[in-house]
Amino acid sequence: VEGSDLTYGDVAILCRASGSFAPYEDALERAGVPFLTVAGRGFYDRPEVRDLLNALQALADPTDDLALVGMLRSPAFALSDAALYHLVRMRAETDPTTPLWEVLQGRGGDLPGDDSTRAVRAARIVANLHGRVGRSSVADLLKEFLDTTGYRAALLRAGHRRAARNVAKLLADAHTSGLVGVGEFLEYVRSLRDVGVREGEARALAERAVQVMTVHAAKGLEFPIVVLGDATYSGGRRSPLLLDPDLGVLLPLKDEDGTLLTAYRLGRARADDQEAAEADRLLYVAATRAQEMLLISGCINLRGDGTPSKMGGWLGRLAGPLGLAGRAIEHDEEGDRVHRIDLQVGATDVACFIYEPAWQGGRAVERAAARPRVPADFPLLEPVAPEVAVADRKVAKQEREPPQRVWRVVPWVKHPTAPAWVVGSLVHEALAAWRFPDDGFDTWAYARARTYGLTDPRQLSNAVSRARRLLNRFRAHPLFEEMDQADRRLHEVPYSRVVDGRVESGVIDALYLRGGVWTLVEFKTDEVRDEASLEKLLTTEDYVPQVRRYIVAVEQLLGQSVRAVLCLLNCRGEVCLKTIHHP
Repeated sequence: VEGSDLTYGDVAILCRASGSFAPYEDALERAGVPFLTVAGRGFYDRPEVRDLLNALQALADPTDDLALVGMLRSPAFALSDAALYHLVRMRAETDPTTPLWEVLQGRGGDLPGDDSTRAVRAARIVANLHGRVGRSSVADLLKEFLDTTGYRAALLRAGHRRAARNVAKLLADAHTSGLVGVGEFLEYVRSLRDVGVREGEARALAERAVQVMTVHAAKGLEFPIVVLGDATYSGGRRSPLLLDPDLGVLLPLKDEDGTLLTAYRLGRARADDQEAAEADRLLYVAATRAQEMLLISGCINLRGDGTPSKMGGWLGRLAGPLGLAGRAIEHDEEGDRVHRIDLQVGATDVACFIYEPAWQGGRAVERAAARPRVPADFPLLEPVAPEVAVADRKVAKQEREPPQRVWRVVPWVKHPTAPAWVVGSLVHEALAAWRFPDDGFDTWAYARARTYGLTDPRQLSNAVSRARRLLNRFRAHPLFEEMDQADRRLHEVPYSRVVDGRVESGVIDALYLRGGVWTLVEFKTDEVRDEASLEKLLTTEDYVPQVRRYIVAVEQLLGQSVRAVLCLLNCRGEVCLKTIHHP
């Protein structure tokens, strides 16, 4: 794919289980490739994030022994296990019911060695920050904790860049929430865990990152490049106890000859068939997520004659059709070479690469080492690039970190509705993909709505229902047919141009060519009840000037005049078009 327009964001690594994520995450981090874990352990279960959430709990209530001990043992204060033991022993000498916090304040300086200094410092910091709980926002409290303890700086010094990014993201999340109560913020996090929503880890470069997720999380999605990770994974350890819908509960009992009972063997055969069918179904789902290229990653063992030994998982299912099973491969058990085998499935060529155990990606290292070093101290007499002037909200939204999210998990109202911006985001994403309600639309829409922070089933249903209604309304409008049958149609078209020494940037919803005429379409989902509210909307919002900026940019880039339309999808219960003329 070298030379193409593909970015890291066009690559997804799909695994059967989240337990397979770690090797790929570690490899991507070592290679400096930005990535985003969409499922699995999740953002709020990362060690560095757990430390800080626990620290917030301890700051809010230092008499919570468990939270306090966790904070003292974390890298923020790094008290040793022996120090914690001594504190508990000191408490036992007086009153075992005394909170450990009081012991830390009164006798922390009596601890041996460096633990004494650390304990006194910890008591001072906790006492100071505890006094600010409830009077400062959670974001301010967390920021002062990070600054005072040097927690993030320690992560960076230790080379844990991903952990440092996650710490920065947690701080940004706390700031965006605007919450003051520590308990309310922690309850929000607990609610996310309870409903099973997993917040992705901090994006390194916005959406330009490799996505690591389970096959289940990828349902309804497609990517130009898909990697089937850990393709030799055969599932976890199975319980010997079986529950068969017809035979009931089956135990692995044996007869006098030591043979498993017939009923159990029949139940096991049925279970094995069901598991094999489910594995094949998942393989089909995973493989069909790829639009342009499918990569399969797994580990194999070779016999003495070079033929692969028994392969499990997806790779075992594919080895036969690929012609890999039984094929002798020249190899060195301690070597570092790469062996290429050209295979074929039907009329499709397949390239298979076997990496010996000591392979370290030498060619990539050599290329990097061969690049000439660029002096870092060139004097810059003028700015390298002009100041950026963001032209519309979409650019600001794309560059926002963290992304906009819904923060109230449990709505206050009896019949909650989804925020309008969530509905608008779903509609714009669907239009960008030219995706309209069909059999798989709801699955996709529910998944996308959850990424915006919706967890309440009623809000999720409301968001999907409203988005579906707007999309169906547009599909019934003549503009849809005109765009659908266009000679050429582009969506989410970014542009940048220099205006008076500043860079103006924007993202055009749609641009299509029909009959030699280019038409620019800007979609809006704002609710318009009557003519008065329409006039107010166009007066108060930047929509018309925004489209006029687009007209100038497109005509400058294309060298020809364009037709521009503002398409209001929620205008008096129908689609309203407003032609915007050249400024």
